[in-house]
Amino acid sequence: MVRFLLVLTLVIGGSYLFEIPYLGAAILVTAVSFIGAVITDGEYMPGEVDNPDGIELHPFKLLAGIVVIFILLLSLGYLFPNLYGFGAYAS
Repeated sequence: MVRFLLVLTLVIGGSYLFEIPYLGAAILVTAVSFIGAVITDGEYMPGEVDNPDGIELHPFKLLAGIVVIFILLLSLGYLFPNLYGFGAYAS
């Protein structure tokens, strides 16, 4: 729940600050999350610094999930281009 609220805040805040649509901000947040996950993937391996008990997602599953979300967002924008017209910026 906390992660969802963080992502939602980043999408709305990014849309407002950079004057881009919500969908574009969601794609941007997903891309930045992927880059961050690639950089820190070794630390999330079971038994490592950030996952000593092995209860977090395996880095491969996390990266695969982020890629799936990224592709779904791009597909959504391709199928419904009107979604790029909605944002938190003043027109």
